[in-house]
Amino acid sequence: MNVKNSTLHIEAGYYAVATSNFTAYAKPKKEKSAAHILSIKTGDMFLIIEKDPEKYSKWPVKILTEEHGALYVNNLDAHHFVYVKCGGNLVGKSFCITGELSHPRSVYQKIIEMNGGSFKTAISKSLSYLISNESRASTKMVKAQESGVAIISEYDFLAMVG
Repeated sequence: MNVKNSTLHIEAGYYAVATSNFTAYAKPKKEKSAAHILSIKTGDMFLIIEKDPEKYSKWPVKILTEEHGALYVNNLDAHHFVYVKCGGNLVGKSFCITGELSHPRSVYQKIIEMNGGSFKTAISKSLSYLISNESRASTKMVKAQESGVAIISEYDFLAMVG
């Protein structure tokens, strides 16, 4: 079973984006039905139904799945996720990544798309931002500077998202 992954129907709210592949078990709360096995892949996202972000570090957490709707997941390890607020903060902006970040690129690509931005693999004059944690100038960084593209850190990017 997969988590809700369509970026076409993103609603404003808090999401958890998986930073690695793993398996988890979930079931409807207060129901005696069998637990569902969730095969979670890097970049998969969960809509966090609780409204208080402080609860995200406490399990079980209520998530939204495609097959079974809302489920409570008890055995997830919080270090498998990055938490983001989605609400269209990146609409009309395009992003490219160079160098190593703290999570796989697919995670950042998903966050960009979830917030209305577009992910690009190459530098062009129409690109809004290049995300990089590198201190040395890569080929993409040089091209971005020549094209007048803003270069931001991973931390700056996450601050833009909210």
